[in-house]
Amino acid sequence: MSAPTNKDDRRGEFTISRVVNAPRDLVWQAFTEPEHLAAFWGGPGITVPVESVTLDVRPGGSFELKMVAPDGAEYPNRGEFVEVDKPRRIALTEPDIGMTTTITFAEIEDKTEVTIHQVGVPERFLGPEAEAGFAAMFDKLEALLDRWTDG
Repeated sequence: MSAPTNKDDRRGEFTISRVVNAPRDLVWQAFTEPEHLAAFWGGPGITVPVESVTLDVRPGGSFELKMVAPDGAEYPNRGEFVEVDKPRRIALTEPDIGMTTTITFAEIEDKTEVTIHQVGVPERFLGPEAEAGFAAMFDKLEALLDRWTDG
């Protein structure tokens, strides 16, 4: 097997976790219902029009959403759920870019640790920008959950 010759062919892994102040069932709901996912998904300045979100949360079910950058650039995401273990774990693939994402929801008393682990990540989606994007997404998720639980 030869090494990739194109930088875009290089792949990696990415993992990020955060403990959020909400019960696991509520966090699961945020990740699996279109109107809630649209409210927090994406990095700084990114919006997700709720009408662009389709979630068929079951193994073999599809997902689709469109992230919109502040400059109006659109970034579609689409793929398939490959594992759904409510409320513990979701795994999905994005065949267009060859990436698999696993999201786990671990109970820690009355809080939830959310861990996002990606494999097959194109190199252009790795690095400090990815970490900053997910950190901003977690900030927006926490704000949403705070509204639901009255802080």
